[in-house]
Amino acid sequence: GLSSGINAEYGGQQTVYYSMAVHSLSAALTCPFSMFIIKHFGAKISLVLGSMCCLFFYLSVIVPSGTALFITQSIFGFGLALVRPASLKFLVQNSSPSTMGRDTGIHWGWFMSSMIWGNAIALVLTKNTTDPDWLRMMVYSILATLRGL
Repeated sequence: GLSSGINAEYGGQQTVYYSMAVHSLSAALTCPFSMFIIKHFGAKISLVLGSMCCLFFYLSVIVPSGTALFITQSIFGFGLALVRPASLKFLVQNSSPSTMGRDTGIHWGWFMSSMIWGNAIALVLTKNTTDPDWLRMMVYSILATLRGL
């Protein structure tokens, strides 16, 4: 499957676990400064900046490298620490008091359902494949394209 192919490319499951720790640490260290960055650059530019940080991670997985994994996971953590509060600030700025509940519900509905759709698409793609390299390149190319939009 997809995860076993990635684990083999990166040198084992422990490497992937450590990279996720780097990602979480980067996000935790960035969070206290994210509102300052958003206030300085604005919500829209912060969303673009954060999304570009996430894009580096998706592109690095297409051709895996252990060193690139750690570097891009730290950049990815920084980006997500900007994207989440910036998206909510943008939502608040562009909603009136009468539409705030509706807009927030739509935002969180799409955000939460993306996990369902992402896993459903991965299931369809991985069901009959025996080539984890092709699958990894296909999934992360789609993710990078969608993130770029």
